[in-house]
Amino acid sequence: MGRFALKVLFEILHPGQVHAFRHLIRALEARGDEVIVTARVKDVALDLLRAYGIPHRVLSRLPGHRVLLLVELVNRVARLSWICLHSRPDVLVGAMGPTIAVTGRLLGIPSVVYYCNESARAVNWLTQRLATRYLVPPSYRACIIPRVHRIRSYSEWAYTAPGSFTPDPDTWTLLGLAPGTRYFVVRLVSWQSIHDIGARGIGDPERLAEALRHHGRVFVSSERPLPPVLAEYRLAVPPAKVLDVLAHAALYVGESATMATEASLLGTPAVYVSDSFRGVTAELEERYGLAFNFTTLEAALPTVIRLAADPASKHEWATRRQRFAAAIEDFNAILLEEIDSVVAGAGGSHRPRDAPARARG
Repeated sequence: MGRFALKVLFEILHPGQVHAFRHLIRALEARGDEVIVTARVKDVALDLLRAYGIPHRVLSRLPGHRVLLLVELVNRVARLSWICLHSRPDVLVGAMGPTIAVTGRLLGIPSVVYYCNESARAVNWLTQRLATRYLVPPSYRACIIPRVHRIRSYSEWAYTAPGSFTPDPDTWTLLGLAPGTRYFVVRLVSWQSIHDIGARGIGDPERLAEALRHHGRVFVSSERPLPPVLAEYRLAVPPAKVLDVLAHAALYVGESATMATEASLLGTPAVYVSDSFRGVTAELEERYGLAFNFTTLEAALPTVIRLAADPASKHEWATRRQRFAAAIEDFNAILLEEIDSVVAGAGGSHRPRDAPARARG
């Protein structure tokens, strides 16, 4: 007996979530399900959605001041509720997930949320209690309630695993470099997200760039405006090519835990510099030796310089990545199973099952 296609709504709040869900979106579509994507204007999120050909509806923009984040959330819930009332999705899926958790509870639609950031305490407290299914990686170190479930995977593995991503060998040409040239990626964040309140990172990116440039080319990717002295280092590539740049880099140093995780799982040594703790990057250091965590640039510099000067580090990271891959499960397969499970638990599709053309065998 065939099963009826589902209608699945994804919420995109951050560029990394485009990567995290794009393979799952394609898998759902390939089996005959319908997908709706809502998005937030945040850094290059919309650019990535367009690059991957994913239709989407914009619900909000990351506000310029943190005090407006609650206003943005309320507006997003209102707009998402309107979409759900008209589109009638069977399940809501997202990362961090306050919007879908609140909307889902209000409208009786099951929600599946994945999140790995322990520092967003208020959002986590709310979402963990409202979401139908709340998933965290094995590294999650904040207090969790019984309805929160650990999975043996990370969202970044959904798009960095060998079967999901192959680095473009023409990346050096894109960067204007001779093939094989050692280069380094520095990432600066805007500190405007709710989980960034009170956090600090590199502090002196000029000093970092000066230390790195003696060992190779330096490229700086930044959410915030760069000072004139760093303008020559700006990374100017299409957003969809940043993963290729990370994969071939000799080293990543940055304030973004997501990019630190991506670099690590792509086999690139990564140094995360921030006083905002992340269990994921901590576990990548402690269990797999794939990352380093520091709260200040001063503390990080000796390790940064050692890795930048060591051409053999990439080979060692490839070996460590293989050990990681052997211990981790397929993120996309886990999420697909969770989606089917919560819909079945809610009684199946909310729509009348009178359209055989939408059934799949």
